[in-house]
Amino acid sequence: MNSQQKIDTMVKENMLKFMDSLRKQRTMSLN
Repeated sequence: MNSQQKIDTMVKENMLKFMDSLRKQRTMSLN
């Protein structure tokens, strides 16, 4: 795995975490 692939993987994982936290926040604000 080269460094570009590592960066792409990290970005994807961070995006997923970010989206997940946004979803949790939205759910919390609804309650």
